[in-house]
Amino acid sequence: MTWTYSQTTGRISGVFQGKPYTAQGYSGRGIYKNVPEYQYVKNQGPIPQGTYTIGKPHVSVKTGRYVMDLTPNPNNNMFGRSDFQIHGDSILDPGNASNGCIVLSHDARVTIYTSGDLILTVVKG
Repeated sequence: MTWTYSQTTGRISGVFQGKPYTAQGYSGRGIYKNVPEYQYVKNQGPIPQGTYTIGKPHVSVKTGRYVMDLTPNPNNNMFGRSDFQIHGDSILDPGNASNGCIVLSHDARVTIYTSGDLILTVVKG
């Protein structure tokens, strides 16, 4: 199984402990947030469509705790963009923590990693 993230809705879905699981998040900022047509806009548009490998959770000085780096498949069109992660939201400015990374709750991040399914597919719809 893989996890699927929708650029349009900001929802991630997959299977956890044999049951369907969905969580709400977002990717991108301002007028570019969750708008697939802006996936090419560096530091503002949503994460580009394609397949990614989900890395081991770690603490980041910039993006907080339980952050998972995303490694793009070499066949992805990354539009010159890089350094994508799944991380939490800003406490001081909720809804504006993404420069293209996927922002999800702590519980959702734990669920994704502990599921053992570490492949993410980003789709338009």
